[in-house]
Amino acid sequence: MPHAHDFLTAGAHWFGEPVAEEDLHEVGRWLKEQGYIDGPGVSGGRPDPLRVKITPLGSQAIEHELPLGAPDPAPSTRADSARSG
Repeated sequence: MPHAHDFLTAGAHWFGEPVAEEDLHEVGRWLKEQGYIDGPGVSGGRPDPLRVKITPLGSQAIEHELPLGAPDPAPSTRADSARSG
């Protein structure tokens, strides 16, 4: 299983900028708050999950290549299916 430490020490970059540990924690916290990921954290105030699990909402965002924070596509899909059936 990959570890954040390994990711960071390998010279992690995002769009050419180095990724700091604080950035990784902040992104994990935001993704969890938005419902894209879940997982247990650790004591001591770490804001992001320690063992990440992608949620159904996160899977939808990946499968539909949605920008993060976009509305859930499921309601319109269900409405379209109801109209055609």
